Amino acid sequence: MGTAEEEETVRDYEEFNANYESTKKESIAELSEDELKELKDKYRKASKLCHPDVVEEDQKDAAHKIFMELKEAYEKNDLQRVSEILEGLQKGNAFTSKADTANEKVSLIAELERLRQKLQDLNETVLAIKESDAFKTISSINEWDAYFSNTKEKLKEQLTQLEHGRE
Repeated sequence: MGTAEEEETVRDYEEFNANYESTKKESIAELSEDELKELKDKYRKASKLCHPDVVEEDQKDAAHKIFMELKEAYEKNDLQRVSEILEGLQKGNAFTSKADTANEKVSLIAELERLRQKLQDLNETVLAIKESDAFKTISSINEWDAYFSNTKEKLKEQLTQLEHGRE
């Protein structure tokens, strides 16, 4: 072995040893059986919400960071931190799962089709209104005062005829 290889081996050993010592110093909380069960349940729920494989592509990096933090808390039996992460995920809806996106897409397509049908129905109604005699009459009126005055006179004449027994 050359000196460069020996130095690299010594550095690797020292780095490993430092990591090992710091890991030994990290405390793993002791939990009761009920707390361990609660930890496991909350970890599973949270991991289903933030696992990088179940979120949209553009959210994978953020999901990975949260998932790693969750995993670290779980490995340390940190029930409080796992609970906090789960609560944050449940409240914040931080990620959209692929299944949610697919369901949302189906719902949006159905809603779009419903709206297209409603638009078609409304267009048909508008067309029927435009073709009606009432619409044609109203559209042709330029002077509303004159129209109502004229209509009033015609109605008075009809009333007079009806009062005298004529049609």
